[in-house]
Amino acid sequence: MKQVALLCAGLTLVASASVQANIQPVQAQPERPQFVALMADYVHADTPMYGITIAPHHYDWDYANWGYYLGYAQSKRRKFEVNDLPHEEYNRQTRFGLSYSLSDSFSLYGGAVYFQNVNRNMAEVQPMIEGQDPIWDERTNNRWGAEAGVRYAFPFGLVLGLGYSSATKGALLSIGMH
Repeated sequence: MKQVALLCAGLTLVASASVQANIQPVQAQPERPQFVALMADYVHADTPMYGITIAPHHYDWDYANWGYYLGYAQSKRRKFEVNDLPHEEYNRQTRFGLSYSLSDSFSLYGGAVYFQNVNRNMAEVQPMIEGQDPIWDERTNNRWGAEAGVRYAFPFGLVLGLGYSSATKGALLSIGMH
C-alpha cells in the first residue's frame, strides 16, 4: 500500500512538472499593419492584358511578415479573318504566390503563372440545317512560368506593384488600395 501511494505521488509530481514546462509566456503581438490589398493589373505582353489581384497579408501573428496573392488577367478578344473564315484569339493568365514584407510598406513577391493562349476559328464544314449555330474549333496553348516583383503600400491606402513574368516575358504593373 505504501508503494502505491509513493507511485501515485511520484506520477503526480512528474505530471505537474511537465505541465509547468509546457506553459508558454504570452508574447506581445507585433506592430506590423495587417491589410488586404485589392489591385488592378496591367500585363505588358504581346497582347496587353488587364486583370485584378487580391493580396492579403498574413493574419497569423507567428508569420506576420508573410502574405499571399491570387490574380487573374485577360486580353481583349482579337477578331480577324483567314480564308474568309472568322477567327478569334485572346490570352488569359492566373497568378498565385507568396509575399514577404521587408518593412511596414515594402514587400517582395514571387509565385507561379499559368498562361493560356486561346484560338477559336469557324470550321470549314458547317451543318446545312436552317437555324443551326456554326461549329467553332478551339485550340488552347498552355504554359507555366514564374514571376517576381516588389510591392509598396503607402500609408494613405495606395498600393503599387511592379513585377516580371516569365510566362508572358513582360512586365506587370499593379495599382490598388488597402
